[in-house]
Amino acid sequence: MIDNIDPAGHFCLIRSLLRPKSFNKETLKKTMQSLWRGKYGLRIREVGNNMFLFMFNNNEDRMKVLKLGPWHFNKHILLLEKMEKETNLSQIELYKPSFWFGDFGVPYLFLLDRVGRIIGEAIGDLEEVEFVKGKKGSNQFIKLWIGIDVRSPLRRGMKFLIGSSKKTWLTFQYEKLPNFFYHCGRIGHTLRECEHLKEKDGWDKNADTQYGSWMTAESF
Repeated sequence: MIDNIDPAGHFCLIRSLLRPKSFNKETLKKTMQSLWRGKYGLRIREVGNNMFLFMFNNNEDRMKVLKLGPWHFNKHILLLEKMEKETNLSQIELYKPSFWFGDFGVPYLFLLDRVGRIIGEAIGDLEEVEFVKGKKGSNQFIKLWIGIDVRSPLRRGMKFLIGSSKKTWLTFQYEKLPNFFYHCGRIGHTLRECEHLKEKDGWDKNADTQYGSWMTAESF
């Protein structure tokens, strides 16, 4: 059941928790109100099961919240989507949070906006490209702001054609990555809840996996 709402005159975000267990709705509201209060105020309404509407009084506050994400509550990622006046809430599908992540391995001479866009568009919904250029060559990398589908495993990296024939492996690190299961690489669940692991009782948490903590970066 979704409430009838009139978002006219407000800059709105719609939000839900990915794979939530029981949680205190009032605590969530107070936490987000404190973190997102902004310059011009914020109102919060529950508009459906595990769905909340955040109404800002200006677009600057709304965009600041999006750019500082992804956000977590009780170790669960918050799925956010901009909602415009013409948006039908019943048709919203929240499964593509945006992450900043570093793309390591691109040679210095290829640190170009065009290259960043080719890589980003191959991964997800590209929103922004930036460059981090340190003093040493090994510190140079492309930083991408991309919406990724949390229903699929995280991308560890990709092969990228450099020049006419040479392919190189690009390694990805995600900023503010929430907990994810190292066996399947999916966000939002643990060993017990994983649908992709058949022998759960015999799984060794210390075993080598394709995924790991090395994919997480606090900030770039």
